[in-house]
Amino acid sequence: MIPTVVRGLFARSPIAALEKRAAFAEMRQRVLADTVANLETPGYQMKDLPEGEFASRLTEALERREGIGARTFRFGRTRHLQEVDGSLRGQPGRAGQSSLRHDGNDVSVEWLQKEMASNAMMAEHAQHLLKFQFDQFEAAVRGRP
Repeated sequence: MIPTVVRGLFARSPIAALEKRAAFAEMRQRVLADTVANLETPGYQMKDLPEGEFASRLTEALERREGIGARTFRFGRTRHLQEVDGSLRGQPGRAGQSSLRHDGNDVSVEWLQKEMASNAMMAEHAQHLLKFQFDQFEAAVRGRP
């Protein structure tokens, strides 16, 4: 998390949104990893943090910030996600994307592979963009291109 003193400097930059994107990817990876751990658990129901829900709320927060010229970035709350003291928190819900097996477990290995790969790419992209933003900030502070 970005220190509070520095947060104000970045409120209008992409850094706040990228920080939320990286935090979401980290939370989602934990949820997906939990599902992998329960791959053979009878009766286990897949869980997920919906990417679409996150993306919609992030877009709304960015538009709201731009529309009112806000100095802060507020993510707000959704069914599965909420911002608490500047940090993103998640409450996984049922993924409901696969068929039920004979033991009551509904984990789909194919779905998990796809979602974990997609989530890893999202996390890596956010991290690269954050590094780029901080590198630009450092160059500006030092007075070098």
